[in-house]
Amino acid sequence: MKIDAETGWFKGVGDIVCYAWIGQGIREAGGDVTFYCNGWRQELFGLFGFNSTTDPTGAVVTHEGYETAVQNKSPLNYLEWIAEKLGVNVAPRRPKLNMIPMDRELGRRASANVLIFPHCVWPPRTWPKSYFIELAYMLQQRGLTVKMVTEERDYELLSFHGIYKKSWHFIAAAIQWADLVIGNDSGPAHLAGTIGTRALAIHGPTQERIYGYLPEVTSYRKKALPCAGCHCLPPFPKGTACNIGCGELYRTFPEDVLPAAIGMLRKAGKQEDLGKVA
Repeated sequence: MKIDAETGWFKGVGDIVCYAWIGQGIREAGGDVTFYCNGWRQELFGLFGFNSTTDPTGAVVTHEGYETAVQNKSPLNYLEWIAEKLGVNVAPRRPKLNMIPMDRELGRRASANVLIFPHCVWPPRTWPKSYFIELAYMLQQRGLTVKMVTEERDYELLSFHGIYKKSWHFIAAAIQWADLVIGNDSGPAHLAGTIGTRALAIHGPTQERIYGYLPEVTSYRKKALPCAGCHCLPPFPKGTACNIGCGELYRTFPEDVLPAAIGMLRKAGKQEDLGKVA
C-alpha cells in the first residue's frame, strides 16, 4: 500500500506519527507500506524505519479532516479516523524507533527534566508564548531543568537553554530521555506519547479525544468558555479574533496548568520537593 503524506489534509507532524502507527499495523499483519512525501517528512518516517518515495503514483490520499468527525459526533479518535479514511482495516500498532546512533546519544545528553515545545503551525491552537515562559520559570523554581525546543533559534526564549535546528532523530532521543513534554495540541505531543514519554497537551479549540490512542498524553482544557472544544466549527466566528488566538487558551493561565504538570512529574518518578500547588 502507498499512502500520500505530502498532500491532502493529513500531512503535519502528528499526522506522520499516526501514519507510522498505521504502517506498523500493516507490517505486523504481513503487508507492505510506503509513503509518498518529501523533505522532513521522509526523515520522520525514517525515524520509525519506514520507506518513503517521491513518486505519488497510486498513493491513497484523504481530504476529510477530523473536524468532520467532531461535527458528526463520530466515536473515532484521531488515529482511528485517519485509518478509516485511508481504508485500512488492520489494527494500528506502536511503531518502533530506528534512531541514528550519533543523534540518539547527542539528543539524550541535551535533554532535560521538562521539554517545552512552544510553537505551533496553527495560531488558534497556540498557547501564548509568554505563558509557556512563565510556566517554565515555575518549574525551574522547583529545581527542574527545563529546555525549549524550536525549529529555529527564538531569541524571546533565551532565558532557557534551547534545542533548535536539530534532526528528528536528535529530538526523539531528547524526548525519550525527558520526564515530561509540554506543548500545544500539536505534533510533538503525538511524538512524545508514541515514544512513551508523558506529555501534557494544552487545548483550546480542540478536544481531548484527539489523543484517545495515547495513554501517555494528558490533555488540559480549562473550559473557561462555553465554546471550548469548538474545533472551529459553527458558530465559530470566522474572520474574528479567534483566527489570531483562542480566547479559551488566553484564559488558561500558567498557574492553571502547573498542578497538572507537577502531578505528571510525580507519576514519572520525580521525588524532589516539587512544592505544593493549588
